[in-house]
Order: sequence, then structure tokens, then C-alpha cells
Amino acid sequence: TGAVDLSTPGSYILDTEANAAADDLDTITIDGATPLNGQVLFINSAAGGRVITVKEGTGNIRLWSGADVVLDSKNKTLMLMYREAIPGWTQVGG
Repeated sequence: TGAVDLSTPGSYILDTEANAAADDLDTITIDGATPLNGQVLFINSAAGGRVITVKEGTGNIRLWSGADVVLDSKNKTLMLMYREAIPGWTQVGG
């Protein structure tokens, strides 16, 4: 579906839906609600063989490069912060 609902902000290892080879992530909610301003989230891929593409500008995620971020290795981490002014998750660092 491109969306994930997490229980709290923090660090998460995400997998593709139904263990598919690839999946998109475009919307993140926290416990079914809008996150609070300043909440931080770390995202990793569960397996290198299952690629998660974090989509820029499709849902509530904004990435600094203006392009999608591909998590194709367990060694890649994406740090996001929720910003009410946008509103949405914005990439922290590069």
C-alpha cells in the first residue's frame, strides 16, 4: 500500500509487503495519528534482497535531494524528523 503505521517514533527495520522483491514507502503515521513536531525516526531495510524505495513527495515524506531514497541493503539507514510546518517527515542529513 505504500504506507506504514508505527507504534512509536524510534528505530525500525522494515520489510516489503508479503516479502515482495520491492516495495514503496510514501506515508508514515504513528499509532494511526499525525506524528508530533520534532519526532525522529530511523528506518532500515530488513533484507538486501527486498528493496524499499522511500518516495519523495508522494505522501508525507520529503527528502532533501528531491529524489527517492532506495534502501537496498541492511547497512543503509534513513533518518527522518516530523515537521508540522510542512507537514510531513523530512530527511535529516544526507
